[in-house]
Amino acid sequence: MELKSCRVLVTPTSYGKNDLQLWTELEALVGEVVRNTFGRPLTAGETRGLIKGCDGYIAGLDTIDRAAIEAADRLKIIARYGVGVDGVDLDAAKERSIIVTNTPFANSVSVAELAIGLLFSLARSIPSAVATTKAGQWARPMGITLAGKTVGVIGLGAIGKQV
Repeated sequence: MELKSCRVLVTPTSYGKNDLQLWTELEALVGEVVRNTFGRPLTAGETRGLIKGCDGYIAGLDTIDRAAIEAADRLKIIARYGVGVDGVDLDAAKERSIIVTNTPFANSVSVAELAIGLLFSLARSIPSAVATTKAGQWARPMGITLAGKTVGVIGLGAIGKQV
């Protein structure tokens, strides 16, 4: 199949957010790009409405149920922009010979940064400090410093390696 004749549905709200070149490159490769104009993950009904006539689907956290897959009259691939495929009816996709993939490292840096942020939040008791400050109290600094401490990471998968 010639890519220039393909129609691709792109729904992740984070797609191209930090790098507009992703959109430029995709639009140069395929015939038509259908964008998610809802600004959030699609419901099953919204997915069914947009997927018809699409050859490819770069999916966010949308609900892609059996009815959506059955409405996808030309779909060849669902590429999940992220790790989980739990929102995709895999049995229905398999029955229609639709390939389902994911991007396991797409958000590992973001999740690692959140893990580091949570580490600081717990060590310094930030939620308690915020609550007391909002209540009009100024408590002494809470928690512990991490300076001079050893921090261990259990599991060195895609996220653990980034931490």
